[in-house]
Amino acid sequence: MPYTENLNVSQKKVIELIVKNLQKRGVTNKFMQAGILAEVSKEAVFKLVSELGYGKTDNERISTIFKSKLGKMSDAKLNTLKASYEAFFNAVYGGIYGNAANEGYKYRGMGLNGVTFKDNYQAMSKYTESEIVGNQHLLNELPIAVDVLAGYFLNNFQKGAKLSEYNMTSINDAKSLEDIVGAAYHPNEGWGNCLATLK
Repeated sequence: MPYTENLNVSQKKVIELIVKNLQKRGVTNKFMQAGILAEVSKEAVFKLVSELGYGKTDNERISTIFKSKLGKMSDAKLNTLKASYEAFFNAVYGGIYGNAANEGYKYRGMGLNGVTFKDNYQAMSKYTESEIVGNQHLLNELPIAVDVLAGYFLNNFQKGAKLSEYNMTSINDAKSLEDIVGAAYHPNEGWGNCLATLK
């Protein structure tokens, strides 16, 4: 059974809006469109979501994911911290990438691909007419979320970063689904990660 047959009407509408938005912005390559859709499926299953808290996540896993910020924290302190979504996200996302120390929760991952950090919200603001900096909740509204999603990938791919690792020279040069799924995954995981690590 095709994957899309398991999606509801709302999810299918999100797919339609994404494809139309990408085409409007000049992303016409079918492989590229499919790769971006695959990333949205992984991140949000075509639903508008905010990053969930880690209250039920094992402390060892938290320490691994957020090693630089929480790797040496005791279990007792981690248990207290993860009990509050706001305190937790301020601890892990506060004070970096444009966030003030108390803005980690405010600019946690939102939208269709979990856009995180104030710097990214500011960079994406040029792709939508809505003021998303200071109104971060707008990333969980259509069609704003679709504008930001398309902008996120355009912003990353137009830099040319890492595209050569996926046998591409431009955003419309994708030649296989395998290549573009990797290329769409890479920016969400951070361009700083090498291809071998991501694989």
